[in-house]
Amino acid sequence: MFDFGALPSEILAIILQNIIVEIGLYKAALLRAVSRSFDAAIVRAISVGQPIDPHDPRTPDLWRSMDATLRGRIALFRSIDADPSKSSQFSVIADINQTLDALTEEAHKQIRQSQHEAVAKAVSQACARSLWAAKIRPDDQLNEKLKAQNRLSGAIVIGRLDIVKSMLSPASPAPSTLAEVNGASPYLGRPLILAAAWGHLDIVQYLLDRGARPDLLFCCYEGEQTASRGYGPWNPESDLAGINLSGHAEPPASALHAAVLGGFEDIVRLLLQPGFMLPPSEKTEYLRAILAGARTGSLHLIRLLLEASGDKLSEIRHLGKEMMYAAVRRGHAEVIDMLLDNGVDINALPDPDIRRFHGTLHLASSLGNISMVRYLIERGAGIEAVLVNKMECYPIAGAAHCGQEEVVELLLDHGADRSTALWCAIDGGQLRVVKLLLDRFPDMLQREGMGHHPGMIALVKAIGARQLAIMTMLVEAGVSLNDPYDGPPWLAINMAKDRVGAWVVEHMLKLGAKDTPLPIMKEKYQCTARGVLLEADTWNWVGRY
Repeated sequence: MFDFGALPSEILAIILQNIIVEIGLYKAALLRAVSRSFDAAIVRAISVGQPIDPHDPRTPDLWRSMDATLRGRIALFRSIDADPSKSSQFSVIADINQTLDALTEEAHKQIRQSQHEAVAKAVSQACARSLWAAKIRPDDQLNEKLKAQNRLSGAIVIGRLDIVKSMLSPASPAPSTLAEVNGASPYLGRPLILAAAWGHLDIVQYLLDRGARPDLLFCCYEGEQTASRGYGPWNPESDLAGINLSGHAEPPASALHAAVLGGFEDIVRLLLQPGFMLPPSEKTEYLRAILAGARTGSLHLIRLLLEASGDKLSEIRHLGKEMMYAAVRRGHAEVIDMLLDNGVDINALPDPDIRRFHGTLHLASSLGNISMVRYLIERGAGIEAVLVNKMECYPIAGAAHCGQEEVVELLLDHGADRSTALWCAIDGGQLRVVKLLLDRFPDMLQREGMGHHPGMIALVKAIGARQLAIMTMLVEAGVSLNDPYDGPPWLAINMAKDRVGAWVVEHMLKLGAKDTPLPIMKEKYQCTARGVLLEADTWNWVGRY
C-alpha cells in the first residue's frame, strides 16, 4: 500500500489540494477517517491551503453545517492576517487571542495553540448561527465595550478563572471594566452559557456568585431574551416545533441546556440548586435540556431534569418521539430502551415533521449506523414506507440517497424495494450504490413487457441529477442513449437540452448520443439536498465517494 506520509509535506499538500478541488469539501472531510496522520494532513490542506472557499456560493450551507472543529481551524487560520480592530468574526478571534496571549504569557506552544483553537471554534460556531452577528458589517470598527465582552468570553472558553475575575473586578483598568457578567456578544453569546458549555465548574460558580442569571438565553439576535414565556399557557407542540432539531451542532440556548449537552453533571446539579434553578413553569428550557439528555445518552440527567420540571415523560405530548429521534441520531440504544419501556412507538414520526429524515429507521439508515439499523429492526421498526405529507418514504431511500452501502445491502436482505434504492441513489449522486445494485441485480435495467424501460427511467433521472459518472455507468450497462423515453420527442439528448446544461449535453454526445436540431436552452440552476449548486465543476462534489 502506498504510504502518503512518506511524501514531502509540500508535495502531499499539492496532491490533497487538487483532490479537494475535484471532490469538494463535503467528500474531503469524510477522508479524515482514513487515519490519524491523513486526518492531520487533510485538515491542514483544507484550513491552511483553502483550495475551496468554505463560503463558496455554490455550497451556501457548508460553513453553517461544517464540523465545528474543522470550521474553527479554518477560522483560526483566517484570523492570522485579520485586523483585530475590525468586526468580522476572524478579526474578533485575532483580538481575543492576542489579548489572552499577553495576559496568560503562555510559553508552551502546544497549549497556546490549543487555546487559540478553542477560541476560534467557539466564535465560529456561534457566528454560524447568530442572526445578530450576520447583520454586522465585517469592516466596521469594533467598539471597546464589545471588545471587552469578547475578551471576557475568550477567558471563559480557555478556563482562566483568574483572568475572568480580573476582567469583572471593579478595580481593573478600562476598558476591561466594560465587560458585564450578564452581558452579551453576537460572537460568543453569554458568559454563563459559555462557562457551562465548556465545562468550567469553577467559573460557573463564580459567575453565579457575581449575579449571572441562568434564565438568560443565548442571544442569537440583539436584545435580551429570557426563558420566561410571558404569554399564554404552555404548548409543547409549538415549543417542540420551535426548537431546532436539524442535527447540526446548535449553540446551547441556556446554561442548563449547555451543561446537559456537554454531559457536565456537576454543573447541571449546581444549576438545579435553589436560587439558581429555573422555575418548573419555564417548561421550554427543561424540554430543551431533556432533549439534549437524549442526544447525549445521559439517562441519569434525563431523570434528574424530569424530576426538576415536575413532569412525567408520558405527560408531555410528542416529547417521547422527539427524544427517540435524538437518541437514534446519536446512537444511544439505552435511551431508546427507556423510551420503549415508557410506551413510545419505535415507528413514530416526530410531529410536526419538519426534517429531511422521516422515522427512526429512515434516520438511522441515512446516517449509515448499521448497528442502530439492526437494533431498530430487531425492536420492531418497519422497513416499509411511512406516509409523510402524502408521500411514501422508505428507509432504503434514505440509505441509498446518502450512499450508505452496508445499510442498503442489509435492507435489501430484509426485502426492501430495489427500484426505490436505485432511483434514490441516482438522485443522491451515489455511484457506488448504483454499482452495488447493478451488480446484485443484473436484470434490473431491462424492460418489462410494454411498460417504461427501467434503464431509460434511470438514465432520465441521472440526466436530471446531472450525474455524469452515473450516466456513463448506465450506458456501459447497456442503456441506450438514443431510444425515446416516451415517444419520439422524449429523447434523452432533448431532455438534457431542456435547461439541464450544455456540459451535460456535451458529455452525452461523447458517450454516443445522436444530436438533434433542438437548441440548448439556458441552464436552470439546481441545488441538491446536500446544498451543492450543480455545475460542470461541482457535480462530482455530490455523493459520498
